Amino acid sequence: MKFRSVEICMGGLVAGMLMLGTTTSAQADNHGGWTFGVLGGVGFADDHSFDIAGPATINTELDSGFVVGGAIGYDYGQVWELGNVRAELEVTHRSNDVSSHSLGAVSLAGPTGKVRATTIMANAIHEFLPKSSIRPYIGAGIGYAAVDFENYGVAAIPAVMNDDDGGFAYQFMAGATIDVVEKVELYAEYRFLGVSGIDVVTSAATGGNATSTDYDSHAVIGGLRFSL
Repeated sequence: MKFRSVEICMGGLVAGMLMLGTTTSAQADNHGGWTFGVLGGVGFADDHSFDIAGPATINTELDSGFVVGGAIGYDYGQVWELGNVRAELEVTHRSNDVSSHSLGAVSLAGPTGKVRATTIMANAIHEFLPKSSIRPYIGAGIGYAAVDFENYGVAAIPAVMNDDDGGFAYQFMAGATIDVVEKVELYAEYRFLGVSGIDVVTSAATGGNATSTDYDSHAVIGGLRFSL
């Protein structure tokens, strides 16, 4: 279901860009120099699990949420024959509400909580077809993510986990860019963010158990980039 939602969102963004591309009479020269961008979109965090005293494992499903962020970067222009190269420093924030908690096959009543993730990433992007009106690109980034599991609980135990941790983060992205006007670009992309080995502690009511979990997120994003 989550991947179906990603496909629908990405299809809508791509369709919009194609329509814009057909109405653009001339491509602006937006390559080279410093850039600033803003982004927003829909985030789909993967299900995850954590251990409580017992021992027992709680499996958590998350609703779709939002992603917002911004980046500053430098566009090196056409470095290779195939396309342009850009480097950027990016900050994003994601949030997803809990949909359900379950213990084994038993869904627990009254699930509460949300997970938030704030990242600072160094990205490298390679843009293909530099002279085309619509230019596909791929990219990757590494950095740091702070992940907060906020008020995880159920009706019987309202505060099972309320802790946060940070660690190494990595991401991959693929999308397309189109020039809107001089010095302004519109882009749409899919990206995956992964954060492994997040160490947190459950509440005293559940034994104060130290546990480790992961955070993986898929997102469909649209943004604007400005050449300075």
